[in-house]
Amino acid sequence: MKQTAVECLADSLTEQYPNGKFVWNTRADIEALFKQAKEMEKQQQDEFAIGFAEWCRAIIDRVGVLEYKRKWINLSTKELLEIYKKEKGL
Repeated sequence: MKQTAVECLADSLTEQYPNGKFVWNTRADIEALFKQAKEMEKQQQDEFAIGFAEWCRAIIDRVGVLEYKRKWINLSTKELLEIYKKEKGL
């Protein structure tokens, strides 16, 4: 599974030398790590949103228009999101 932005940041902040001593980063290094983590987080959020939107659009293709109108159209966005997350194992 892909590493989250928070996991990546935590790993970067707790890097150790082979002898077990920590690497002490400068303030500029830490700021760069936070910036990188924020960018990763935004990218992951965008990928999730795009995946959810594509999944929602594909429902009609998968179940057909009549089934969509009968069952899916009455579901709230939150209910659709929960179904999506369950299918994706999130």
